[in-house]
Amino acid sequence: MSEEIQKYNSDNVIHSLSIEEQNTLKQIVIEAVKRTDQIDIPVDQYIHAGVYVRTVKIPAGLIACGAFLKVPTSIIISGNCTMSMGDKMVNVDGYKVLKGEAGRRQVFRAIEDTYITMFFRTDAKTTEEAEMESTDEYRLLTNHRKELLNSE
Repeated sequence: MSEEIQKYNSDNVIHSLSIEEQNTLKQIVIEAVKRTDQIDIPVDQYIHAGVYVRTVKIPAGLIACGAFLKVPTSIIISGNCTMSMGDKMVNVDGYKVLKGEAGRRQVFRAIEDTYITMFFRTDAKTTEEAEMESTDEYRLLTNHRKELLNSE
């Protein structure tokens, strides 16, 4: 990834990465996260009118890595953060609505408290079904953290 952090512009689309790029990003983040304290990130999620909506608040100073997403989504960011967009890092400051392609994983570093809402159309009847539809890594999602830690 480029070391330069670019300013977000409305033409940006969050593109998918190759499998090799995804694996590299995942390993970098996993190694970095192993060296830091873990905190719980509350999740507000629901299904309404055939749309799954998931919101998290990333506290200032925190780095968060999202799950590998299999579905295209829309994302709303409110705050100030640096985030991966394909093979580059961009700064998002304020309120932005983004288009995200399927086949992506994102990393966020909150400069200020930042709210991130992801949503997509679904036929799922429960939030758990929607999680499984969106990612094969649903057990790694922050709202499953306690059960994951208890199973290790």
